[in-house]
Amino acid sequence: MIGVLLAAGSGSRIKPFSLTGSKVMLEFLGKPLLFYHIDEFVKHGIDDIVIICNRDNVGEISERCGKEYGKTKIGYVVQDVQLGPSHAIYSARDLLTDSHFLFKYGDSVHSDDLVGTLLKKNKGDGVITLRKVKDPKRYGIARLEKDVVVEIMEKPEKAPSKLGLVGAGILNTQKFLAGIEKDILFSGKKEVPPPEYVLREGGKLPYWVYDGKREDLGKPWDVLLVNRLLVEKFADKKGWVGGKIGKKTVLKNFSGVAGNVGDNSVIDGSVIMEGAVVGNNCKIIDSVIGKNCVVGDGFVVKSGKAEVFVKDHYEKADCSVGVFLGDGVTIGKDVICKPGKMVYPGKTVKTLEEDHLVRAVVFDADNTLYDTKVVSPLADKAAMKFFAKQGGREAHLYAGWKEIVEQVKEDTDPKKRHRKYSYGLLAKRHRLKDVEGAFGAFLKVLLNRLQVFSGVPELLEGLEGYKVALVSEDPSDVLIPKIKRLKLEGYFNLVLSSDSIGVMKPNEEYIKLAMQALGVSPYECVFVGDNFEKDLKMAGKMGGKTVLYGEGEGADFVGGNHKELVGILRDV
Repeated sequence: MIGVLLAAGSGSRIKPFSLTGSKVMLEFLGKPLLFYHIDEFVKHGIDDIVIICNRDNVGEISERCGKEYGKTKIGYVVQDVQLGPSHAIYSARDLLTDSHFLFKYGDSVHSDDLVGTLLKKNKGDGVITLRKVKDPKRYGIARLEKDVVVEIMEKPEKAPSKLGLVGAGILNTQKFLAGIEKDILFSGKKEVPPPEYVLREGGKLPYWVYDGKREDLGKPWDVLLVNRLLVEKFADKKGWVGGKIGKKTVLKNFSGVAGNVGDNSVIDGSVIMEGAVVGNNCKIIDSVIGKNCVVGDGFVVKSGKAEVFVKDHYEKADCSVGVFLGDGVTIGKDVICKPGKMVYPGKTVKTLEEDHLVRAVVFDADNTLYDTKVVSPLADKAAMKFFAKQGGREAHLYAGWKEIVEQVKEDTDPKKRHRKYSYGLLAKRHRLKDVEGAFGAFLKVLLNRLQVFSGVPELLEGLEGYKVALVSEDPSDVLIPKIKRLKLEGYFNLVLSSDSIGVMKPNEEYIKLAMQALGVSPYECVFVGDNFEKDLKMAGKMGGKTVLYGEGEGADFVGGNHKELVGILRDV
């Protein structure tokens, strides 16, 4: 029988650990989580295995599995679009050459051997695993008739039972493929669990009820719960040590230590990953210390019920939590950490009063990266000089144009805020021609005189490792020539102009589109601008950190120059 492991989840809810690797390759007791599933397959004679991956983790998974399981036949399939577990299995249809396949979710762990039980109970069209659940609205729920499963309903509003589907079962290959090929799958559609497609083809699926322990690796604190289950299953209640612990250091409550811990420390219900170095006299409770972290002496983590950052929002943890440090974090000496705090990979922090999540920087353009206050009036006068050659005095035309600008300056339509529009109104009033020529005259002077602020190139060069966006009220036919002339275009992952958004600032569409394109949330961003109301206020309300260049109030930080931003980023 072919074994199918579903490992294509992006892990977006388990940051910071998914930022540096696949969540199914997180190590517990010195072994990646996925290897526990492979070992269970091989133990029962299933040595033809298909692993469903995503584009980002297929390289990591195939390389490590190839080294560890060279004698086992393993195929790797990439699920290009995340359309649920049924689609993931369907992605491997060309490799499902046996009459039945045994599927298992790669991010779940169980205290009991599910594969052995499934193989014993398999008959006919397969067998599925169910368990009693407290909140049926969160799971695929079985509808029974005379103790026979007739339907699996995904997250039903009105549950037909309290028996939820466990991510492990055996299915008839032909009936599964026939069922799913009759369906139309698309993003946003309610998922159909894999066994349901067999049932729709008239298949008969017996079931068994699993009553052992189970944990899903979905959110940051689940690392603690999965570790606890595996320590309980394979080690002892104190914990597991694969690294080194110093003199008088104590392990308590199912801890797992793959790194090194100094003297006189307490590791309580925590995970210390490979390559991490923890100093002396530390007390670390209910925490996860990522790979290659360096933790200074006297580090104290307080544990408790707390809200933790999950993907793009804060959520109350299901258990007591301490700190979650991503890979390569450095913590100074004598730092005291509040419960539930998180630090993203590679950061150096001296205090842990709040999270350190920033991995993107969003810049305003005008008067933030380059000075347009002085240059723009000169460029507009060049346009008026161009018009004056067709009739009228330059000063008179300029005053008339300023009146028009006053009339449209609050308009939210980018077309009406474009200089071509105001120049056009002026030309119509004075019977002038060649608005394009006037705009060209404006643009020529603007580009010739425009200069970046001191320190900007050095700042942008120092943002390696961050996603960087430029978000401007300028239309694209002004913004793009500006940044090309100043040789700034190569520094940005994203450039948004007012005509690409369809509205002027302040508007949350600027933030929403930037976040979507960068793949981050406002909590993970620093927003930098020279106008608090237009550039920063809305972003701050949505959770972002804000830096105001110049004088003013309301922002998290007020910076006098671009060099200070480097220090601010280090602190957040």
